Amino acid sequence: VCTLILVEGARGVNAKSAAFLGGRGRDKVLRVSTEAVSLARRLDDGLLLAFSLHALARAYATNGDFDAALRSTAEAVPLLRQAGDIRGEASALLLNANIHIALRKGDLASISAKDALQLFQKANDLVGEVEAIDLLAKLSSGGGPA
Repeated sequence: VCTLILVEGARGVNAKSAAFLGGRGRDKVLRVSTEAVSLARRLDDGLLLAFSLHALARAYATNGDFDAALRSTAEAVPLLRQAGDIRGEASALLLNANIHIALRKGDLASISAKDALQLFQKANDLVGEVEAIDLLAKLSSGGGPA
């Protein structure tokens, strides 16, 4: 069950994953995500590693470990790019932007969000586009750090 909730959480927080992550599930998600990264490394599967790192970055961010989250996204983005997963790369960049907002680094958040927007547009992902545009609007209107 934890793994299924983790997968759903990687797509975006829904009601079940939000409740799970808001409770004791945070530690469990962090543990399972760490194990997934370890397994993907042993299997030498770049795309699986990228997805696992993305989930791990979300888990770190949820637990407030933003530096570790940034390290995970920094490793995931080039793997997703290499695999040709445009949506995955855009999603990781958008997560990166949100982490930078939490760290009050609006300039870096803006760069990541703009890069994510371009990729979402390239992938014809309207939901991703809207999320990136919303984030950029919040940054430009003072809703996030400048």
